[in-house]
Amino acid sequence: VAAAALLHDLAARSDLPPGLRAPLDRRVEKLQQRLSHPQWRTRGALNVRVGHESNLNQAPAHDSIALTFPGGEVSLLLAERYRARAGAAASFEGTVQAMRPLPSGGRWDLAGDLRWRWAPQTAAADYAQLDVTSQWALPRFADGEALALLGVSALRYGGQELYRALRLGLARDWLLDGCRPRIGLEAEWRNYPDTRNLDGRFVGLAASTVCSSGTYRQMFALRLGRDEARGQQRPGGDQQRIDLRHAYTRPWRSGRIDADLSLAAQIDGEGYSPLLQQGARRWLHRLAFRLEYSQPFAAGWEAMVSGELSRQRSNLALFDVDGRALWLGVRRRW
Repeated sequence: VAAAALLHDLAARSDLPPGLRAPLDRRVEKLQQRLSHPQWRTRGALNVRVGHESNLNQAPAHDSIALTFPGGEVSLLLAERYRARAGAAASFEGTVQAMRPLPSGGRWDLAGDLRWRWAPQTAAADYAQLDVTSQWALPRFADGEALALLGVSALRYGGQELYRALRLGLARDWLLDGCRPRIGLEAEWRNYPDTRNLDGRFVGLAASTVCSSGTYRQMFALRLGRDEARGQQRPGGDQQRIDLRHAYTRPWRSGRIDADLSLAAQIDGEGYSPLLQQGARRWLHRLAFRLEYSQPFAAGWEAMVSGELSRQRSNLALFDVDGRALWLGVRRRW
């Protein structure tokens, strides 16, 4: 819109050289056609990876669990099927992003992400996850945009639907010295079809910033708020949560390095269970780190190798979880 207005003003000048008027008129006409009939701009990627994971079923890090009874504490061994199972796996991920300019000067962004993991020796740990996000950027004011977001997610685990989620958000961003900070409010409703007592609603603050230069790009994100139980039966009741994330990308040799670090903390509002440390309130700390190197080998094609590390610790040993993974794969971009 701004470009069309500028060219229109130039074409209206009386002192414009005759040789420039016709090209400018044609350019203004093309821009007006694009604004009146905006086109989608899309890009996407398909990742295919094979590798090995140390904890396919996200089992506890310990082989036994301590339960508290009125007569004292009893330590019980976990059944074999509830212990960590390592093995080979294949992973497929497809991502699509689309953007359409709006006649008002804003834009409409769509993003979809589909992930599927197959573990031939542990079928109960297979999963498929779908995330779809729609974002509207309202016409620019001052030095940024107002944003409205709608997102849906679904996860199937072990052949069964584990949860569905709906997200709504409102935010405001700015342009600031090569960075784009954003702050807003976010709400998320989660539904667990087979365990309805786990249903919850998160409401909180979401803030992030993306900075880039000619050689690197990095992102910082913060999510802070309260997760309210939808009923009275959720173990632990309401929860206070905070999530931090840092992602970093830069070229290295003839390829690219991507690093992603996530930190999270959660504390329950009530005792989790009278059988675990006599009804103590649960707290959790989580860390996840991924490091990837990708190397182009043909137009639109990349080979990649990545390593992943995850660690969760809690005052209730049942929720201590460790995991490591190593992947090799190819990526197709378009």
